[in-house]
Amino acid sequence: MSSSSTVLRSIKHRSLWQRRWAVVWNAGADLRSDPEWLAFHLPRFGFDTVCVKVCDGSHEYHGSAGVNLASSWLAPLRAARLRIAGWGYLYGFDPTAEASLAARLAHELGLVAFVADAEKEFEFDPVHDPQRDAGKARYARSRQWLTAWRAIKGTPALGLTSFGRVDLHRLDWQAWASAGARFCPQAYFNESHELAPALCVKHAATYWDRRLVHPWLGLYAGAAGRPSGAEYAALVKSAGTYGLAVYLSDTASVTDYAELAHAG
Repeated sequence: MSSSSTVLRSIKHRSLWQRRWAVVWNAGADLRSDPEWLAFHLPRFGFDTVCVKVCDGSHEYHGSAGVNLASSWLAPLRAARLRIAGWGYLYGFDPTAEASLAARLAHELGLVAFVADAEKEFEFDPVHDPQRDAGKARYARSRQWLTAWRAIKGTPALGLTSFGRVDLHRLDWQAWASAGARFCPQAYFNESHELAPALCVKHAATYWDRRLVHPWLGLYAGAAGRPSGAEYAALVKSAGTYGLAVYLSDTASVTDYAELAHAG
């Protein structure tokens, strides 16, 4: 049996979130975000979901090459039977509008999931009380977005990607967990060894069961270097979770995908 057949057999019965994803920021901007390249290489190593950026706040996101939402870019991926998910950065200036846009694009593009990227705009200083003033306002942003999202019929599976360690950042983690969002911590070991997948998963347990946590891995040169796919594979194994995403596809090589083929 070929190695690719073994990989495919290993993920056949996994849920959407327990599979391997490739995250795209600027579709078609380079070879590694070319749809034909992705359609050829991803299935070989058990990656079957492409998560492309579709919105930035309350605005559609078309990417530097202008094709993030284009059927011409999505078609080769669909032809290769790759699932299409989407992600968008949230600013919280108008949570209802942001959620409505995400839901509309999810419907129009036939996304299997949407991952909300909520970061510094949803975080507040530790001196603030989450029930008062600035803290309360920041918490309200999460809840407003989630209320709007849940009120729209037909929205796909929801995920949250954000700072890797819930113990180091003050966001309304409980609101997202209670809304049923899967947690996709930015386990960027390349930025800091304090963001190792196992540590991210361990601390997420305050809000999420381990089975609901699926790390996003930083496959680019960060402040702590550039780990290989093999190094990340070992780190994911130690985390004891299923499902991962490569961030970004733009900087991940064929070797990285091959080394992550049996991870998570």
